[in-house]
Amino acid sequence: MLSKIKAYWAAHKNKVTTDSLFSSRQITDYFAFEGHKDIDGWLSAESLTFVKALADFQNKNAIKGNVAEIGVYHGRFFVALCLMLNIGEKALAIDVFEDQEFNLDHSGKGDYLEFTENIKKKLGTLRHLEIVKSDSIKVNANTIHSILGTNNIRLFSVDGCHTAGHTLHDLQLASQVLSRDGVIILDDFHNEQWPGVEKGLMQFLDENEFFSPFAYGFNKLYLTTNAHIDNYKKYTEDISSRYSDALSFQDIGGNEVLNMTLPPPEHLFPDSFLNFYDFSSASNQVLLHEGWFPPEPWGVWSDGTQKALLFLPIPIKQTDDDLILRASFHAFVSNTFPEKKINIFMNSQQVDSVTFHYGMDYYNWQY
Repeated sequence: MLSKIKAYWAAHKNKVTTDSLFSSRQITDYFAFEGHKDIDGWLSAESLTFVKALADFQNKNAIKGNVAEIGVYHGRFFVALCLMLNIGEKALAIDVFEDQEFNLDHSGKGDYLEFTENIKKKLGTLRHLEIVKSDSIKVNANTIHSILGTNNIRLFSVDGCHTAGHTLHDLQLASQVLSRDGVIILDDFHNEQWPGVEKGLMQFLDENEFFSPFAYGFNKLYLTTNAHIDNYKKYTEDISSRYSDALSFQDIGGNEVLNMTLPPPEHLFPDSFLNFYDFSSASNQVLLHEGWFPPEPWGVWSDGTQKALLFLPIPIKQTDDDLILRASFHAFVSNTFPEKKINIFMNSQQVDSVTFHYGMDYYNWQY
């Protein structure tokens, strides 16, 4: 558990970031210290990284609006969306919950009570939340506006019924209530188990000339309006270029879509860790000993010799909890050299080895 190595409250306490409705402690717990794992569901940590990055981009550019999700299940991703709320904004949840006759694809049996308890546990309140217990097919834009008011939605997650018809409807609904500079997040795209999602998406793109996808990663596709797609593309590419040696793209409905490479979300909260070493930072270069090239803006490469040595100061333990060491790294592999083995030593004793294969960009290691 990352909670075993956090310093935390010296730097954060209950401080609220900008106009956020929630404290930085709540946000950091959920994103960086794996609080999201307390809630049942299917979610990659890297998806949390991008949601936080999107919200930061929107805040920086004064993009206001509510958040929403169709298909919340027990709330694992929905809580993350809620934690991005600012003062004056609301969150909308749409799900059939126990009304399983509407769960046509049997993709997950929700539980209203468990969902609301998770919300209260992670947010401390239901005050800024609106819940619609319904098949999304029965929900229209007027319904949403009557609930949320005139404020449009800046982050809208679509993760409901996976049929082509439902996916098309849900995307159309999201597009009708989205702000001009908002983002639709489509789950389970390219998932072989749910071919209806891709079919519904393609029909939506054929029928709607104002929206296009700009990024894909970790089971989620991201779309925005054509008026703002260039800004989101540049922002997403800037992030991914820090963690990948070469950006890759795929064609989705005639659109060039970035295959994202992202770090785990704790990289967004370095001040929350007792010791967090970013080797793109000049202050940490003193820890680099033999076997390293000069640092670059994203980090540092080893120089290709047999050994690359780091000296990491270990803090004095303040509790009886175990000390956890986590490292995030990637290796240069190619078609010519499709495999690279990395042996990891601590105090001259080998503790682990990691083998990179062609196509692997990023690895999160823990000891």
